This record gives sequence, C-alpha cells and structure tokens, in this order.
Amino acid sequence: MKGILFPLLFIIFGLWMMNNFRKSTCRIMNISSLRLVQVIQRHRSQLKDREIVLILLKDISLYIIFSSIMSMIFIYELITQDHINKIQEKEIEYFIHYCSMFCVSIPFCIGFYTNLFISKTFRQQVMNIF
Repeated sequence: MKGILFPLLFIIFGLWMMNNFRKSTCRIMNISSLRLVQVIQRHRSQLKDREIVLILLKDISLYIIFSSIMSMIFIYELITQDHINKIQEKEIEYFIHYCSMFCVSIPFCIGFYTNLFISKTFRQQVMNIF
C-alpha cells in the first residue's frame, strides 16, 4: 500500500496542483488597466507559486525514489524466501535491508537542505531567523 498508493496519490495531486498553477499563470493581463504596483505584486506571487511547485515536485520525487527502494527489497525478500542462503548471502541481504530502512527516512530529513537550494524565499526566511 505504501509503495504504490501513496506515490500514486502524490503524483495525481502534484499534477493537479501544477495544472492549477499553469491555468492561473496563463491568464492574459491588460497592463494598461492595472497599476504598476499590482503588476509587481502579481509577479512576486507567481514567483512564490513557482517555488512552491518546485518544492512540491522535489518532495514527491524524493519520496517516490527512496520509498520504492524499500518496496523493491520487500518484493525481493518475498521472491527469495524459499531459497536457502549461505551465511554470506544472508549478511549481504541484512545489510541491504538495513540500508533500505535508512533510505526510507531520508526524504523527511533532507527537505530542509533541498529547500535551501531551491527556494530563495526560504533562504531569506532562514537568514531572518538567524
């Protein structure tokens, strides 16, 4: 369920958000009827929306990549459960299993650092905190 349903829902809702974002930015503005301040504020909000979409895509892709590793390990273990392994093979499987368990927690820990690289607004807010 975690390996198929959640990534599928993430992809569906991410595409839905990107579609809404594109619809909102494709509207034609009549600049002569708007004041310059309103145009600048709209441009800033579009940049923030773009940053949010990039952060969302980054979170979805990292979650899918690292969660799929654990799902693949579980499938491999189900396929080879009847196979008699040597001690070295078991040790290698344990090591890969524990590494994949570690990989599952990476998307939750790395979000802060990737947001620093992607979002200028996020960097500014972090600098304001310090």
